[in-house]
Amino acid sequence: MRKRLSWLVVVGVVGLLCVPTLQADDVTEWATGSGATAGGQPVSASAVITVGPGGTVTVQLFNNQANPISRSQAVSGLIIFFSDGTTSGTITSSSSTLININSDGSVTNLGSTSTGWKTEASSGGLSICTICPNTGNAFAPPSNLLIGPPDSGGTYSAANASITGIFPGPPDPWLQTAATFNLNIPGLSPGATVVGVIFLFGTDSEQVPGVLIPEPGTMALVGTGLIAIGRQLRRRRKSA
Repeated sequence: MRKRLSWLVVVGVVGLLCVPTLQADDVTEWATGSGATAGGQPVSASAVITVGPGGTVTVQLFNNQANPISRSQAVSGLIIFFSDGTTSGTITSSSSTLININSDGSVTNLGSTSTGWKTEASSGGLSICTICPNTGNAFAPPSNLLIGPPDSGGTYSAANASITGIFPGPPDPWLQTAATFNLNIPGLSPGATVVGVIFLFGTDSEQVPGVLIPEPGTMALVGTGLIAIGRQLRRRRKSA
């Protein structure tokens, strides 16, 4: 009886892993590696990219570097590499929270807004950017960079003049912490996936390669399947 139960467990697990799944959106998460720097300062950014049907792609971009010192730590773009080599597409809509950072590091919230970013082909991939490597700045002077969150008191207490007022005139507006982009990529092949990203930082668009974050869902699915198999085996024991 024990041998039979063990065999059922093995068959159940193999069957679970081999059952075909319906075609779903391809979702990947990317992040800067440990110890990443730009402009001599630490940087931390991440992106969740969802590839849907018909060339629809959603990008959730995050700057996770809290209380930055320099403009070089702000995200100015993201280059996405697709498995089919696609390099063209457009932003159909985008959103983020717009802020001003004042000379004392305090924040003036300007509300939700479109990012104003654009797209271009760059380094063999599709770039979404406010400061774009090939076509220059989307803004003059450069603004709408994605900056990380403030300190625990709600101010950018470590910010130097590159954040609080390097350019004359009114403070540069910033996108704060997170931005969402909805893309239309009509030339994207069915089944195409994201195979790499590069994060761009600062007004120099310094490149920092992204690292793929493993998807925990597969192991969670296996665990759920084992629990279900165990329940079935207990029911059989009770009925025997």
